[in-house]
Amino acid sequence: QQAYRTYKDAHESNKELNAKDLKFLKESADAKGQDHPLAQYYLGLLTYNGWGVEKDHEDASYYFYQATSNDKLSQKKREHSQNVLL
Repeated sequence: QQAYRTYKDAHESNKELNAKDLKFLKESADAKGQDHPLAQYYLGLLTYNGWGVEKDHEDASYYFYQATSNDKLSQKKREHSQNVLL
């Protein structure tokens, strides 16, 4: 839930994420750490679009790949992530 709130706040406000929220999202998304698929997905969206973080399509691709490789991610999110990369 915190990953979603962080994503939503950055997307809606279009302000840079504060260091604490960015650290949380990155730690949650870290494949060697929590490996949370929704955190990976949300971080991919933020990074792809430049919402709250610097726009970086290469990093976004990495986060989307991690999310889609994660079996815990729903099929709907998997399909959307793949469509964004096309």
